[in-house]
This record gives sequence, structure tokens and C-alpha cells, in this order.
Amino acid sequence: MDIVCFGQQNWNICWTAKQQLMTRLAERGHRVLYVDPMPAEPEDAERLARSPEYGVPGLRRIGPRDLWVYSYLHVPGLRWRLNRMRFHRMAPRVLGEIGFRAPVGLCLHPMQLPVMERSGCRAWVYYAVDEYTAYGETPEWERRIIRDQENSILERAELVLAVSPRLHERFARTNPESHLLENGSDAEHYHPDRLDRIAVHPAMADLSGPVVGLFGQIDDRIDQDLVIELARRHGDWTFAMAGRVRGIDPARLQAEPNIRLLGFQPYEVLPNFAKAVDVWWLPYVQSELTNACNPLKLFEYLATGKPVVATPLDGIRSTRDYVDLASGVDGFDAALTAAIADPAKGRGERLAATAANDWYDRVDRLEAFLERAVGIAAARGRPEARALVPARRMAARSRRLPYISEHGLPREPYVGRVQRVARLGTGALGKTWYAARLAARAVSGDPAPVRNILVVRHGFLGDFVVMMPALAHLRRRYPEARIVLGVQHDMTSAPLFDGNPYVDEVIGIDFLKHKGSRAAQLRGMAGLFARGFDLVIAGGEPNALPEGHQTGAPRYYGLYDGYPDQELQGRLMTRDGFRHEADNNLALVEAITGVPATEEQRAPVLPLPEPVIAERAAVIGSALDLPVGGRVLTIHPGSKRASRRWPLERLAEVATRLLTRMDDLTVVLTGGGGEKELTGTILAGIPDGLRGRVRDAAGATDLLGLVAVLDRSAALLSNDTGVMHLGRSRGTPLVALLGPENDKLWGPHPLGPGPAIALRRIVPCAPCQLDRCGPHYCMRGLTVDEVEAAVLSMIGTGRPADGRLVPLDARRRRAGWKALATEGYALPLVTVLARADSGRSLAATLDAVLPVVERQSYPNIEILGVGGPADAGWSDGRDPVRRRALPIRTVIVEPGKDPASRAAPAAAWGELVAPLEPGQDWPSAHLAVAVAAATRAPEFEVFRDGRPVPGAGADTAALPGAVLRRRSLLSGSVAASAELRQGGALAPPVTGDT
Repeated sequence: MDIVCFGQQNWNICWTAKQQLMTRLAERGHRVLYVDPMPAEPEDAERLARSPEYGVPGLRRIGPRDLWVYSYLHVPGLRWRLNRMRFHRMAPRVLGEIGFRAPVGLCLHPMQLPVMERSGCRAWVYYAVDEYTAYGETPEWERRIIRDQENSILERAELVLAVSPRLHERFARTNPESHLLENGSDAEHYHPDRLDRIAVHPAMADLSGPVVGLFGQIDDRIDQDLVIELARRHGDWTFAMAGRVRGIDPARLQAEPNIRLLGFQPYEVLPNFAKAVDVWWLPYVQSELTNACNPLKLFEYLATGKPVVATPLDGIRSTRDYVDLASGVDGFDAALTAAIADPAKGRGERLAATAANDWYDRVDRLEAFLERAVGIAAARGRPEARALVPARRMAARSRRLPYISEHGLPREPYVGRVQRVARLGTGALGKTWYAARLAARAVSGDPAPVRNILVVRHGFLGDFVVMMPALAHLRRRYPEARIVLGVQHDMTSAPLFDGNPYVDEVIGIDFLKHKGSRAAQLRGMAGLFARGFDLVIAGGEPNALPEGHQTGAPRYYGLYDGYPDQELQGRLMTRDGFRHEADNNLALVEAITGVPATEEQRAPVLPLPEPVIAERAAVIGSALDLPVGGRVLTIHPGSKRASRRWPLERLAEVATRLLTRMDDLTVVLTGGGGEKELTGTILAGIPDGLRGRVRDAAGATDLLGLVAVLDRSAALLSNDTGVMHLGRSRGTPLVALLGPENDKLWGPHPLGPGPAIALRRIVPCAPCQLDRCGPHYCMRGLTVDEVEAAVLSMIGTGRPADGRLVPLDARRRRAGWKALATEGYALPLVTVLARADSGRSLAATLDAVLPVVERQSYPNIEILGVGGPADAGWSDGRDPVRRRALPIRTVIVEPGKDPASRAAPAAAWGELVAPLEPGQDWPSAHLAVAVAAATRAPEFEVFRDGRPVPGAGADTAALPGAVLRRRSLLSGSVAASAELRQGGALAPPVTGDT
């Protein structure tokens, strides 16, 4: 999904909800552009032009993901009005430059409405994070403009979000699609365990006595009289306040000796500030502005586990059980005194509330709201992302912006010159051949431009099922055309298309991939060309079959996600990774035909000959000895990739529990002939007394027989595979166990003729498309209890008699690295290589690198400092940086040696080595990939004569000339950064000042 966020504050000013939400949306694969607001006054624009804290004007990319920021471009010397007009003209151009087409617009401030109107957004979402007209410094004329703009956007937006209950109640009177989305907390950033490891902020190191803390903007929302009176009552307390001072004179506060105004503090050092605080407070005045806010700082206070005292505002209703509310000087005095006396009271409740209201939960909800807005916009008829772009333009754009794969690694699309020339030549001949066909049709009285259509697909079962809505829509638009499905020759799903009303013929066209004579390949190409296709649709093929380029069709359309072969097509539409594959295919056909489909036509339903299915059901029921009237649970344990399979012993346990619970239940294990071992393992794990009610049908049914079994079943329990899509299309109550792949793209479709539940554990190294995975974080994270509960709910649901569409219940749980470590997963050790350069001492290097490392959520890290002879005397007692809790070791290289030589990384203890220079960003995009690679493969790889030794590991016997090499985090592959063993013996570690 393409998302454009029109912000209320410059991206670089301070780290708030906008960065928390947008960065997490980008991490999930969405493409996000944040548009800075236009400065309200000329002096703000001048400061923007000369101050580095506001960022570089223009467009810039944030990190390796598709997160972009556009900052207002002010040209000094031009009149203010001219600069203002220039900004309005530039914003839509920026969207085209980075390839956003019909994005979803998320507006955070009403004054951004004119910019959003010109951006071509397909859906509008207004998210109010403040009562903008209540700021005391806002002049009345500007308040009227803001109020008018907000009323306009409330009436026109598909969906409205409010950060506080009071705003939500007001918005709901104008727009019925109003919802509450409060602020969240960054639990890991402020967690007490982290506070214990870090140092106190230098400005607070000399404080004595209880510290009452507050951070955030210090303005007229703060009750200054209350703060001053309490400071005078408790001279032994320190009232520390960190934040910009705006709209008030700070002299009154600064006059009190025990009030510390520390000024603005970056987000990275706020935990150091929080470490010194004993109790937090929020001494706000009661006003229209404060009652409509939902203070972000309040959630951050709770994340530290320390007590919080606050004014009873309307906007903090959801946290009242975890916050001590107080009014007036006496009320705050009593509450603060009690909190200081017993800081541990309620600590567990505060941390639990923080974990339940973190930013991942908020992003889950925001993502759902954005998808809902797109659906509302489509129902209203607002233009959606249906634009077809010439392939050459799409390819040129991809070369400017490297494609980021699902693994987070950039890949440059490339197609060879021979392929391009062949495609151009075939295309020229094909257009001539098409003109001849049109002339012949005109003579015969049939001038239709489309009479022969080729749809290119792979031969997998799930591909065919999700293609059904597109094929049905194609048939509705071209009822007289011949629709041919081109697949692999060895496709096993052909029986599903016998009598299919949408497809006239199924042919195998993968002759170029088979090892045959060149003459046979040429004959195949000539035969495909001779069929005279008027239209070729590649759909969502990751790399369209090369034979499709040999058809010579004048119109060749496909979905684009950066693969080289896709550039050889005629026109392309961007594939939305957060829209289901069936909806992507249907959107492509809608763009080609110019006719939209209805909501009911979106559900993938596979038409089959029902009399044949009924006949097969009788035969299968007899062959498997299924009891008449009893309930049947079908379990499909296989999948194309082993990484998508839930552990077999857990499937056996679920089956055992359900058979014990329900006396009339029969379990049918399905699969192909090659999956007999899987079903046999499950069968062996079920007790002997229950095994008589289990049927092993692996290899015993064909596809139509499998459909008959699904139709007979009370529920289907399946991994992510084609059978999951088949059961969904037939209306079988479904419990889908989703693995590492993108569930928005390839999970069960949200619409279908029956109920469904999708279970997924989202882990940091997903999505991926690994064939095998050692740690199997995602699948092992699904518990037997939750799967059993889901199956029970489906068995009791039954099938809707009226064939209504039942929404998909997706249960998606998220787990970070720390959660995985807590659950007992062994995460590989990452060694951060901090190398001192010629102009910086080792101590200064570590001081610059450590804050970057400490911000990471990955728990298993060590620091290896690499210095020169001048750093040989560096020790813990002389440098305060050594007081940090992260493991730090050092290695001293010889004079004249490059710190990056093998001596330094050879001393690393970690399986992964991450070089990190001062000022460099952490390689977060590669961390998940490298960790997954390190945990699914041997820790080390043996090389001999510069080549890897297959099957060899760290425990391999001595090999003459063998070298053991450790992986590099930045490359994501085995790198020659460390040679640890030669001739079968581990080289001794290089130790310096350790």
C-alpha cells in the first residue's frame, strides 16, 4: 500500500507519534511518504532554510526501507507568497517521482487539505492528534481557517481518527466513520531493564533527593503556579523538566533553585533522563486544549514502570487505573509524597498496560483503518490504483530506485540486450499479424479487437484459485472471446478446469525450460505465435513465463514488483503487497477492461461440476469409512515449502485433544503421495485408543476427491498451501496456520462463502520465502492451545445456508527479538565492530557507537572496540563509557595495520560481525535476514582453496588448507572477514585490553 502522510510537524523537530507510526508501517512493507507541513510564518521558513535540525530541504529517503520525507523547499530571497505556491506545485510531482500511484492519504492537520487534494489520493483519512484551534498563541483569523478546513475534511474523508475521546465524540457527529486511535508507548525504549543498563543523563548526575520529572513541550498547558508552589514547599525535591519552552516566559520557573529546565533533549537520551526520575507528573491546567489531548508522554512515563501523577483530563480516561489523579496544590502534594514513599506500588500494572498499548498494537489498528478507508472509497467510486504504466517507464523508475525485496535487500532489475531485441522483434511481427487478423475479421463481419486471450500462470493450486475472480471478470467483459490458460506441462490441477465456464482451454507453454532440441523450442515458439493471441495477461506472476513474450500479442499486461522479465511486457500495474493476490489480479483486469467488479465478485470461488463432486463424495466416504452423520476434521499437514509447515507433533497433539473431547469426530489426514511420511508421523503421535478414528488419505484421493472430502468436513486445519485456498473457495470452515510469507498477499482471502480464522506469529525475520528454516520462529510460535480453540470455534460454526460472505478473522500476534529470547529461542551473538579512525580515540569511538547499539531491540550483542597503539592503555577505570552494561572487549592492532584486517574480526565471538562506524546507522534491514541465516545453518562455513566445502561445519575433521570463516552481518552471507581455523585447528583469539 502506498501511504502519504501529510504531517502537522516537521519530521526532524522531535520524535513523536508520527515517526513511531510511519517507520513501523514502512517496516511492514508499505511505501510511505511523509510531507512536512508548510511553515506558518515567513520567519519559520527562514529558520527552516538555515537550521540543520529541520533536515535537508526536498526529498530524502529515511533508512533502507521505502520511507520518504519531503521537506518544504524555501528559497531565500523569493517573496513568501511565491515560495508558498511553489510548495503546492511540488508535492504532487514528488509522488510521481518516487512512483506512488493513487496512494492513501493520511492527513494530520487540516491546513494540509489543499496539498492532499492535489495529490490524487484514492482514499482520505483524517487523524487529529490535537485540538488545533485551542492553542493560545493561534490568532483568531487562523483559527477560523483551521476550523473551516477541518469541517471540510470531516465531511469528505472516508474515515476519521481521533487521538482522544473528546475529539472522537465531536467528529462522530459529522462523520459516522469516526474511530478512536490513542497514542502508544515504545515499551522497549523505556523498559526498566534497559534503564538499569544505561548511564544517568549528565545534566542530572549531581541531583540529590527525590526527582519529580517531566519531559515534553513546556508551554501554557503547564500550570506554572502549581509547579512553583510545590517547588517552594519541597526544597529538598528537584523538579526536572526537559523540553522546548514555547509561548511562556521561563523566568518564573528558572527563579526557583530546585526547578531544572534542561531544554530540548533528543529521543535517544530520554531514557538516560528517565533513569534519574523517581516519580513522573503531568501538572496540566484544565482547558479545552488539554482535555482534548492524549498526552504521548503519559504512555512513555508508564513504560518506565515508575509512578505517575497527573491532572484528571478527559484525554487520559484509558490510563486512569494506572495513574494517580490529583487536582490543586494539596492534591498533587499528597499524591507525589505517596508515590515517592512507595514507588513499587502498581508497577506491574503499569508495565502490563504499556505492553498492551504499544506502538505495534497501534500500527495494527491503523493498518486496518487504512484498508477500511480504501474499501469505503471504492464503494463511493473514488478512483483507485488502476493505472497501467508503460513497462519502459516502470523499468526506468526501478533503475532509479532499487527494488527492495521481501528479504530487505536491494536488487537492481536487469534484462539482457538479446532478450530486449528478441521481444522488440517478436512484438513488431506480432502487430503485423494482429493487423492481418483484424482485416480478416472485418471482412467476415466480426471487427472485435479481442477474440483470443492468453492468461499466463504457474501450475500451483493456490495460483489458480486466487485467479478465479479475475478470470470471471474477464469472461463477463469478453463473453465471446476464447480464454486460454497457459501453464507448465506437468501441472496437476487440470481436472479443476474441466467444464470451467471461465476457461476454454488449458495448454502447457513452458517449452523453453525443458531440455530439448533447439528445433523443438523453435517449433513451440512458432506454434504459440501462430495461435494469434490478441491479449496476454501475466497476472501476478513473480517472473512471467518467457514463452509469453513470444506470442506477439499487441497488448501484454501484468503486475509489476521489480522482476526483470516483467519489464518486457507492454503495460504494467504496480503490485500492492498489502492487497490480496486475488484482488491484485482482479484490479489488473479491471484496469484492462475499464469495468469495475462488485464487492461480491471479489471472493475467489472455484466453479466445479457439482454432480461429479457428489458422486466422488459417496465413493470417498465409503473408501475412508466415514461415519454417517459424524463430524469430520480434515488436517492438511503439507506445504510446498517446509518452512510453512506447523510441527507435526503439534498437529498430532491437536488431533488427540479434539478426538478426546468429541466422540463423534473423525480426523482425515490429506496430502499427495509424497506426503505419506508426514501423515504417518502424525498418525504415530496419536494414542492407540484414538487412532481408529483417524483416516490417512495421503495419496488416496485426486483433486476432485479432495474437494469431496472438504465438502464433507466440519472444518479444515491447513498450513499455507493451495488446499487452504481450495477449502476457502468451497466454504469449508477454515483454520489457516500461516508461516513466514506475507499473509496480506497470500493468506486466505478476506471474503468467502464460509467462515475462517487465520493464525500468524509475526517475527522480525518475516516475511521470507525460505524453503527450510532451522529455528522456525514463526510456525513454532503458534501454540497448541490457540489452534485447538480456533478449530473448536470453526467446528461449531457450521456453514452459512444462504452463501453469505463471512469476513476473515485474522489473529496476528507479533513478537520481537526480545520476546523470542524470553521464550527460549537461542539467538546468535552479534559482534559490533567499533573501529577507531585516525582522528578519534577508541573511547570517543565507543562513546559515539554505543547509543546506536543500545537502541536496538536485539538482545544478544557484544561490542568489540578496535584501536591502535595509542589506545593500549585504555581501561575501565579511566573512561565512564565502560560503566555501560553491554559486554565490551577491545583489540589493539599493530602500527601500520588496517583496523579492518583479519586480526580484528578474528577476535569476535559472535556468529555475525557488524562493522559500525561513528555516525553510521545500524544495519537493521539486514539484521533479520542475517540472524535467520545464522540460526538455520552452521555457525561457520569451511572453505578450502577459496571454495566452500559442502556439508562441512565447525566440527569437521582437520582438512589440509581448510579455513573456517565467520558470517558478516552487512553482507548477509559468508564473508572472508575472519579466518579462524587453519588445518583443522581454531586460531587463538586476538585479545588486547579485555
